[in-house]
Amino acid sequence: MIREGKKRPAKGLSVVSIVITLLIASFAIASAAPPVEPPTEGSVIETTTVIECVGDVTEVENLDWIYSTMDLNDSLEGYEYCGESGWEWIGERLGGITYEEDLVAMDGFTQFTKDFKMDTTQDSNNNNLEVAKRIGYVEDKSSGISKLDFTENVGMCIILRGDFNRTNSVAGHCPFAAGANNPTTCECVAAGGTMSVDIVSVTTATKVDTTDSPLLHYGLTAKGIEGYGEYVDSVLEGAGAVDGPYGVGTVAAGMDVEVLAGVDPERNYYRTPNYHYQWDWRHASTMTYSEMTTASGTFQFSKAMTYTPQNPEASRPSGYQVFP
Repeated sequence: MIREGKKRPAKGLSVVSIVITLLIASFAIASAAPPVEPPTEGSVIETTTVIECVGDVTEVENLDWIYSTMDLNDSLEGYEYCGESGWEWIGERLGGITYEEDLVAMDGFTQFTKDFKMDTTQDSNNNNLEVAKRIGYVEDKSSGISKLDFTENVGMCIILRGDFNRTNSVAGHCPFAAGANNPTTCECVAAGGTMSVDIVSVTTATKVDTTDSPLLHYGLTAKGIEGYGEYVDSVLEGAGAVDGPYGVGTVAAGMDVEVLAGVDPERNYYRTPNYHYQWDWRHASTMTYSEMTTASGTFQFSKAMTYTPQNPEASRPSGYQVFP
């Protein structure tokens, strides 16, 4: 039997609203990451799911895409080219996107909708991955196991072997680059959300692009359900008024970022048996960022996180998760 929520004191009340925009901008040194052009032949995956259920609901979803501008099966490479301005190095780019979701709703009333689209073509409209979800859940208080558990992770990586003196490279300025249009860079970004709740109405939005204008965005908004969520005595509206509805349980969302970037390469001469020149790639910058926000008790929760490099180029996100 499903019962309505009650008005209760404001003990344990959490109201959280956060927007994070992490912009790797250009200044004297240089940022990272131009787009990684997709393979000539791409693919599109689209799914739509609608569920309304009294009882149990499960969903598991996994995506892993990695691709290269050269050969994916060997180590990072490149080649030298002699143009009008002299020798140039054309470096390999790697791009990757991972996404996973795990939902288990036990012994309750669940409403669930999902729109999922993965587009690896050259005409992906600035969004390779787009996922929108809405979940409503109300526990059955007569059950001892009634609960909803949900975890969602998204990751993006761009790895660039390094380009030197390329006049037709993707627009963007690397904050630490001098003579190189696209220095060596490695960027891995992950974001996600998780919750274990008795009552909730939640929406999540996921967007990732690596092929056109690199970006990763994740947002999660969670609150109660009208008539079922928890209500508390209003502080501002006067006697008899209540605020709410609030969700009940625990919700969290966070982001991890790691960016390694190089300065323009040196072309050095080495006394090897074949007496050859080679490019030396220099590590110029390291940046890490981590953030986690949690609300537990009765809550209204909203968090949006965006990572945008100003000069996109290549990546690998396999196994890169906020919530393992």
